[in-house]
Amino acid sequence: PGDPYGGLAERATLIGRLRAKEAPFLLLDAGNMVSLFGDYEARGACVMRLMNLMGYDTAAAGPQELFRNTASALAVAKAAKFPFLSASVVKKPARTPGFEPWIVKTTGGVRVGITAVSDSNAFIPDINRTFDYDVLPVGAAVKSALAAMKEAVDFVVVLSQMDTGANTKLLEENPSVDLVIEGRGNKHIERPLAAGRGFVVAPGGRGQYVGIVTLAREGTSPARVARPELVEVLDIPADKKAEEIVREYYRNVR
Repeated sequence: PGDPYGGLAERATLIGRLRAKEAPFLLLDAGNMVSLFGDYEARGACVMRLMNLMGYDTAAAGPQELFRNTASALAVAKAAKFPFLSASVVKKPARTPGFEPWIVKTTGGVRVGITAVSDSNAFIPDINRTFDYDVLPVGAAVKSALAAMKEAVDFVVVLSQMDTGANTKLLEENPSVDLVIEGRGNKHIERPLAAGRGFVVAPGGRGQYVGIVTLAREGTSPARVARPELVEVLDIPADKKAEEIVREYYRNVR
């Protein structure tokens, strides 16, 4: 938490341990992965290499990724071996998609549809800033992504850069969504918050926790959270490969 790179190197150890003992899982991030300070694109590329090492499946494009507009966000995304998602962020002036709006991932024989959204929180206020992107109405963006997932999925997950109130509204208006992972701010939710037919979870900021959520469903009944857990990234030895990626970053930016 005090050092984002140290935190990620420790997280790499934790993820490796989880892969060794858990059933297959999806590894997701709801955005704001890259610090705004320092050499943004070099730092972003370093973070992506660390996330590649951990085997992330996908991540949302958050306002910190978009702080220097879509060009920098897409430059950072090139270093990632996983797609950046956003169903609501569109590029000006043609309002074309800035990122992939949704994907379907299969793990352990379970098909999961994943999309990502943001509202006005996609903009970090700044003096004399001109943004090269705009944000579609969230309701329409979500419904379009859900309709486009033509393949049958067992669960639907939304990566969100919205506040908790907006996320509960999203669940109430979209009963096919099972889980919203909230990445807005540093808030963390101790226990999954039920809304509509799904749940909102939030692991908090600064990489302090890794959240584990196991979803289950019987027939057409609403999904239930069979196992919610927040694992603190504390007193974990750093992964050696991750440490070398960090050292290389510091050597190159001097």
